[in-house]
Amino acid sequence: MTREEILNVLKEIFKEVFGEEIPLTELTSAKDVKGWDSLTHIAIISSVEERFNMKFKMKQVLSMQNIGDMITIIEGN
Repeated sequence: MTREEILNVLKEIFKEVFGEEIPLTELTSAKDVKGWDSLTHIAIISSVEERFNMKFKMKQVLSMQNIGDMITIIEGN
């Protein structure tokens, strides 16, 4: 999968979690999205793991600063 394809899947996941379209880019972070708190973060991580059939390591989750970091980790799995 290309980075763009992964981003498109992430957009679908965010739409499911937030109930609306979120304008995601690789530079988008939690501070850019209204309502992205610790509970929604858990829902996002869980949905991403399920959709991409993977499991994030705790240090990966803690190291993510933005969507681009998440994409890089997904690419590596």
